[in-house]
Amino acid sequence: MSREAHVQFYESLGVRFPGATHLNQVVLNLLVNAAHAIKEKVKDGEKGQITVRTRTAGQDVEISVSDTGKGIPEAIRNRVFEPFFTTKEVGKGSGQGLALAYTVVVKKHGGKIWFETEVGKGTTFFITLPVSVAAAPKGSA
Repeated sequence: MSREAHVQFYESLGVRFPGATHLNQVVLNLLVNAAHAIKEKVKDGEKGQITVRTRTAGQDVEISVSDTGKGIPEAIRNRVFEPFFTTKEVGKGSGQGLALAYTVVVKKHGGKIWFETEVGKGTTFFITLPVSVAAAPKGSA
């Protein structure tokens, strides 16, 4: 199975976030989940695609991670940010990645995280962080 990754930085964000290590972990978790979703969908010889985009949107910075994986079934969409919830087989996932993402984005940085998905087509996770968090983060970074 092959994957293509595309990164699109629409503009220089010019913002440094305290706790950037935690934000890096959030993006890494989204990338790993995207790769797993693609692996579960594509057949040998096919390619999946992961796209990372950044942009400013008013007083926020937006990061999105999209994949052409299998999408998230409607029955579990309301649980994906729960600690220890996973759809992966034993030994493949701890159910902590998206729970950590929620904690870092929402509770530590006052941002938002959500997704749009279509079964069979893929998923896009969106993160928005207020630019003001660069000057005054919530909690320790």
